[in-house]
Amino acid sequence: MGCPGAAMILAFLATAAAYPSSLTCDFACMGNYMPGSSFGYMGVANIGNETGTNCVVTTNIPSSGFVTNETYTVTVTSMTNLAQRVVASAGNFGINGMVSNTGAYFGKGTSEIHSWTASGDSSSVTFRVLCGSSQEMWYADTMVSAATTTSTTNTGTTTTAATVNMAMRSMSAAPALPLLAMLALSV
Repeated sequence: MGCPGAAMILAFLATAAAYPSSLTCDFACMGNYMPGSSFGYMGVANIGNETGTNCVVTTNIPSSGFVTNETYTVTVTSMTNLAQRVVASAGNFGINGMVSNTGAYFGKGTSEIHSWTASGDSSSVTFRVLCGSSQEMWYADTMVSAATTTSTTNTGTTTTAATVNMAMRSMSAAPALPLLAMLALSV
């Protein structure tokens, strides 16, 4: 017969040591979260009700769009020291693929830079971000950036900015709506 308190202590320690990087949530899964939505992991019942300065994502991708095989910075900031999980719809974060994490092993921070490399398999990229700890979880406004497109004609080469480099405000409607809006903008 084991000690009943030991199970509670182990459960507490597991919760206290968990960070967004502990999630196995990919890009599609992260689309299910929005401000105020149910979370239920790491001892946090819900995502915070607003975005604001609690979790902010920006990039250095120019308004003219990203270029295939170029590396850009994705910066995530928060008002308090939080761990982060950043996922991308395309491209990669080096050896981590389309997911980048901070905070699990190296401590949490208020500003972290993630290096993202554009791939040629998409005309746009969407970044989704969670910032959190065992006491709180925040969802950043979704960031969408488009690729620079180049077309060659008989008269020369023309480079055109595709469309969008903007943060999409999270909506209280279905999580699929920001994705539908992004698809409409990237056509």
